[in-house]
Amino acid sequence: MITTNWQAEQEQRKEAGKPDLPDAVSFILQVDPAAFDADNLKSFGIEVVADLEEGYIIGASTDTELSELRKKVTVPGRCRNLRKCRFGDSLKLGV
Repeated sequence: MITTNWQAEQEQRKEAGKPDLPDAVSFILQVDPAAFDADNLKSFGIEVVADLEEGYIIGASTDTELSELRKKVTVPGRCRNLRKCRFGDSLKLGV
């Protein structure tokens, strides 16, 4: 979903005649801060821009497909394909 939205945003900017954004994707994640250290995201090629209250993390990556993160994400239930995930879907990260 993150990468799909980024690609759609790039297309919309191009169609509107706006300048290209750098080849990087940014996003907000919510994690359980008691169970997950935000610094671990670096191992997935994600730079932590901000580590906020209640487990919210603003991240960015030059890997616009989030390849390393996708290798480690387990999606329970109906959301088996990351591109079909919706806001609020829970994902599990195997480290």
